[in-house]
Amino acid sequence: MSADLHLQSVSKRYPRALQDAVHQVSLTVPPGEILGVVGASGSGKTTLLRMIAGLETPSQGEISIGGQLAATPTRVVPPEKRGVGLVFQEGALFPHMNVVRNVSYGLHRHLKHQRLGIAEQMLALVGLSHKRHNYPHELSGGERQRIALARALAPDPKVILLDEPFSNLDPSLRTYLRDQLLEIVRRVGTTALVVTHDVMDALVIADRLAVFREGRLVQCASSEQIYHHPADAYCARLFGPASPAPRAWRGQSWLGDRTWIRPQELELHTQSQEGALRVRVNAVRFEGEHLGFLVRPITDTEGEEQLLVHLPLHQRERHPLNAERWLVFRRAAPEEG
Repeated sequence: MSADLHLQSVSKRYPRALQDAVHQVSLTVPPGEILGVVGASGSGKTTLLRMIAGLETPSQGEISIGGQLAATPTRVVPPEKRGVGLVFQEGALFPHMNVVRNVSYGLHRHLKHQRLGIAEQMLALVGLSHKRHNYPHELSGGERQRIALARALAPDPKVILLDEPFSNLDPSLRTYLRDQLLEIVRRVGTTALVVTHDVMDALVIADRLAVFREGRLVQCASSEQIYHHPADAYCARLFGPASPAPRAWRGQSWLGDRTWIRPQELELHTQSQEGALRVRVNAVRFEGEHLGFLVRPITDTEGEEQLLVHLPLHQRERHPLNAERWLVFRRAAPEEG
């Protein structure tokens, strides 16, 4: 079962706070969509999730789940009656209960044999039936998170909320678990919100991304739309290095409406190319799998920002410091012969 989630002008201000933790957020998540919620620390991501889950009461606005009003400043449906599943950062399993009892914990409305059957189904879904009698301390970090997901899915929620579910895992396990959780949530088909500070997680997991800054929803769009057409500098740089398009390129048909450019979309050439911009190499830095060239346009206009260009390691000698080169937007110009 999945349902739409709708927020209308939702705000939250904590006592004695000088500004809202979440401010005037309006957002609709259709049934079955996975929405990634991203932003810097303190941007309001977790507060938003806590209001949807029923752990916080909005100071203003309305929250509806499946067309039913779940929260206003004066009317709050209890968390257990909202049809919302929640997976915390640490998993938050009960240490004194084994895996089966953890997963069946929220199934109070079912008979005992039904609870056991549902728990077994969920354990099979997350691939951990063989751990049914283990206790949380006997599980790996990734296993605990999969059990937490099974517990959240067991009551067949309308919406599932995941709050930084991968942050305590090492990089290799993180990628593996991310892919597993994505497959499970897709298979179940429930509506999902995933709060994460890791933009790669968000790009891989989500159908759409909601970018938050200082409690405000700055942009909500597909991953590709935000990556290539960010609303502002904050959105652009949240997803990796980006440079503002040089003034000489703005308005060019081959650039379209792009206002920000990624380092991997640029090339340096020793000779002029169609649409090329003359630049000077100001710095070269080793960045692991590639080199980062910082170049500044040579124009009559003051205040042009440096641009970052990512090129293969073997091009270090080809573009030395202070060399004048021609900068090309990769999608616009032919390859150098």
